[in-house]
Amino acid sequence: MAPALQQENAPTSSAPPSRLDQKLHQILYKPEARTTLEALPEPAVLPEPPYPIHADPQPMSKSEYQKLNAIRTWKTWGSPYFKSRWYNKDLRPIIPYLFTEWKCNLDCHYCWSYNNKVKGMTEDTAKRSIDWLHSIGSRVLALMGGEPLLRPKFIHKIVHYSAKKDIFVYLPTNGRLMKPEVIDRLGDAGIATVNLAVDSVKDRKSLPKALDPIRPYFEYLVKRQHHYGYTVMFNINICRNNMTMLRS
Repeated sequence: MAPALQQENAPTSSAPPSRLDQKLHQILYKPEARTTLEALPEPAVLPEPPYPIHADPQPMSKSEYQKLNAIRTWKTWGSPYFKSRWYNKDLRPIIPYLFTEWKCNLDCHYCWSYNNKVKGMTEDTAKRSIDWLHSIGSRVLALMGGEPLLRPKFIHKIVHYSAKKDIFVYLPTNGRLMKPEVIDRLGDAGIATVNLAVDSVKDRKSLPKALDPIRPYFEYLVKRQHHYGYTVMFNINICRNNMTMLRS
């Protein structure tokens, strides 16, 4: 890993040594406890996404933007849900989670993703998981971590491959690595929703997921959403050290 990336990914908080749910941590970080896929003769790979697919995307009108998201919501959430009720004896998950990364570039006191020695998902696992989920009727995919954007090229491949199958791709991120080029690539590939995890406005040691350090990225993300059609949402973890800020 390059020194600049190591510095960028270094923890920025003084999180306490004890974590919540120690048993869960042990399960997650013991390789022998994990289920593994049966190996294929040749590992599956995700296709290289073309870029740009849309050379010069123009902003949509409000009605065009709402129509696009209404159609996408029905195809990926509504229709699969009613089919799952009809085929109620079959496994048809509505919201699968694909943990692409265990590592994180921040270290929040309430989060278990602090062991940066654990390797992330391979292309083989990602492609076979997406294909299997699609085959059983699932049309939503939540990318989870850690911080998924530690490997933006990998996420670009997943978003493009999934969106081509009409899968609604949800991306949570702390925003620190959400640079304009990354936003454009994921938007062009068909990302459906970006969920910004922000716990504070100002950068604080105890709450490193802050808005101020990512404000330029956030403004660009909002600016481009009507060009690509994705939606933007916030996720806030309410803690004892941000309750006063949230009330105000």
